[in-house]
Amino acid sequence: MKLLVLSLLSALALGAGASAPAWAQSRTPWQMHDGLEVTPSNPLGLLQFSCNPTRHGDICEYAVATIPPGTDPAWRPAPDGDVINFSVIPSRVCQAPVTCWRYGDFTYFQTYVDIPANVVVTAFTIAFNGMDDGSRITLFNSLYPGGLVIPGSYVYLGGSGTTNLAPYVVSGEVNRVVITQVDDCCYHNVLRSAVVVLNGQVVQTGCSGPASCDDGNACTDDVCQADGSCSNPARSCDDGDACTADSCNPTTGCANVAVSCDDANLCTWDSCDPGQGCVHAAVSCDDGNACTLDTCDPALGCSSTDQCPDCRLAAATVASIWPPNHSAVAVGVQGVEDPQGQVPAIRIDAIFQDEPTDTTGDGRSCPDAAGVGTETAWVRAERSGTRKVPGDGRVYHIVFTATDPDGYTCSGEVTTCVPHDQGDGSQCIDQGPVYDSLVCE
Repeated sequence: MKLLVLSLLSALALGAGASAPAWAQSRTPWQMHDGLEVTPSNPLGLLQFSCNPTRHGDICEYAVATIPPGTDPAWRPAPDGDVINFSVIPSRVCQAPVTCWRYGDFTYFQTYVDIPANVVVTAFTIAFNGMDDGSRITLFNSLYPGGLVIPGSYVYLGGSGTTNLAPYVVSGEVNRVVITQVDDCCYHNVLRSAVVVLNGQVVQTGCSGPASCDDGNACTDDVCQADGSCSNPARSCDDGDACTADSCNPTTGCANVAVSCDDANLCTWDSCDPGQGCVHAAVSCDDGNACTLDTCDPALGCSSTDQCPDCRLAAATVASIWPPNHSAVAVGVQGVEDPQGQVPAIRIDAIFQDEPTDTTGDGRSCPDAAGVGTETAWVRAERSGTRKVPGDGRVYHIVFTATDPDGYTCSGEVTTCVPHDQGDGSQCIDQGPVYDSLVCE
């Protein structure tokens, strides 16, 4: 309020003395409020009187009314900022349980009247026309911050205005004038005209709306302030979207251009979140291959370099075992290659064979292999069969894992053969890794 007073005084202060005319003063356009009594449970805002009125607009009716604070957000412009021109037809009281002199519909109107310090107030009234059913004036200023009502502030149905309120008006500040309008009987609720008269002249409002404050600059908001003066604060072009660059051109107004989030780094995904702006999330170069080293270069992007040893060309160090004398023969793994030229370590994981470990013609010795968990497999030099029913040779399947010094691995399988005999064309026919060479069967 202090700032409002200073603004008004700055704009309206006179160099002359107490004889300044009424037009040197100004007031804000009338505002209206439906009342704090309007609630979800009382949408019409009807209040039951605490008395039994004897006339329309009886003083006792206002005992149940509460003036909303001047800063309450429910205040809104009256139909006519100059004279009010309010009407509700038919009256809301027609919906009350008792439609006359038991319930009231209160509507509130306010204006702020600036009176410069050099103006001596000799007469101050509110003139009414077309009012139904009654009105009461309350003055708010530094002398009466809680509001003042005097007997002469009441205007009854058919009345034309208040008594002279000059003794209660304060010069040099803004005086808040509130009309409490009451409709107490089912017919209609109207207040056609209410004007402020100071020293015999009507106090006019200032600007009438944004159009009268237009400064021709699309980068300012044109505001008709409550004191009737214009202000043109800079317009905010912020659209609340962190993904746009907000600017303003005085001719064309606000512009909101999408920002570029490209950070020229191929190792980030560039995106924009309206709430926080540009986001640069690290790119995942993982190709899903555990045998590649996945890296990213900001200029070149992702690359995946082979790391695992290659077990595809692995072979047994002993391709064929002879004679079948049941001795244990050491068989290693060779031919494993590493892309970095490193020497992988070999670990035997399992040994299988295509013949039973304990059957006719094999010397009946088992198990037929050892060395699981080491780098060398030991397999028995024997095979199944008899002279009458010769076998087709024994094939050992040696399953292994190769691990390079960096911890990368590959797995594979090599075979070695114990032929049934050394005849021409003798060879092993592989029936597959059917039997565990470490288990007697």
